[in-house]
Amino acid sequence: MSINDFTFFYASLTRFMLNFNQFKQLLLKFLSFSDIGCQILWLIRKYRIRWFSRK
Repeated sequence: MSINDFTFFYASLTRFMLNFNQFKQLLLKFLSFSDIGCQILWLIRKYRIRWFSRK
């Protein structure tokens, strides 16, 4: 993966995270109503921790 690919990916990721922060409250409110949503959130949290610790 070249530097340009990485910077483009990083820019897309940060833009997504900014948008995600705006919708996070709504998303959490919606997901907390369903058991599947809670499991998905738990998996995301678990995967994110594993991904950051791998760096």
